[in-house]
Amino acid sequence: MSERPITRIRPGRGWFDIPWRDFFAHGELLMLLARRDVSIVYKQTILGPAWFLIQPVLTALVFSVIFGRVAGIGTNGMPRFLFYIGGLLVWNYFRGVMEGAAQSFESAKALFSKVYFPRMVVPVSYAVSHLVYLGLNTLVFFLFFAWHVSFSGLRLHPTPWLLAAPLLVAWIAATALGFGMLVASLTTKYRDLRFSLPFIMQAWMYSSAIIYPLDGVKDPFFRKVLEFNPVGVAAEAARFMLMGRGTVTWRALACSGAVIAVALVLGLGAFNRAQRDFVDTI
Repeated sequence: MSERPITRIRPGRGWFDIPWRDFFAHGELLMLLARRDVSIVYKQTILGPAWFLIQPVLTALVFSVIFGRVAGIGTNGMPRFLFYIGGLLVWNYFRGVMEGAAQSFESAKALFSKVYFPRMVVPVSYAVSHLVYLGLNTLVFFLFFAWHVSFSGLRLHPTPWLLAAPLLVAWIAATALGFGMLVASLTTKYRDLRFSLPFIMQAWMYSSAIIYPLDGVKDPFFRKVLEFNPVGVAAEAARFMLMGRGTVTWRALACSGAVIAVALVLGLGAFNRAQRDFVDTI
């Protein structure tokens, strides 16, 4: 009786020795993990999937009252509710993917220790699963957008740049995965990052054009600094695509695009390096 061939699985030697062919061969596993993430979020809750629609509406209402009426922050001529929910489309998707990718090693440790598959499948699965939430949030936006246009007479309309929405989604996903995988790799040795992540995300939101328009930043220095924030640039671009209002310049796209490229390179390299022996340290 002939012996079966033995397959030996060894980690790559270099930081960027990434098994791309193996990763793309596990597309079915990626979709399975994405479906699992969607199905368990609101399991055993009374309202269930309705929370996908309720959360962005409640958040936009709170922002409208606190930052719009109380703080008096302008919205560049857009209705407050549409302004905030338009920014939340970007922020909620980015936050979900970023936090999921940052906790990849911790959340899937049991799975990683029992079976081999490309570890990068786990963080990428969050980028796929959160497309469901992004789609539902976009549906909520267009329902309120149609109501405002029909009954308030606002002259707002989507622009032809809306056809580039898939590129914007890829932009946000790349940002979240780059920084998320970098944080995940650092967390294997520095556990403090796990506890500081909520603070980092909160500070990141306030430094992005989510609760204020980029036009509202009067200081020239800080305005240039904010052009290096890919999330803020994406929020402005989303509002411009959806309502024809927003400040998007080629310089801001170039600056924030460079940040994404650096984050992706560092995130992929660090994640690939950490996945070799993280089970022994985390």
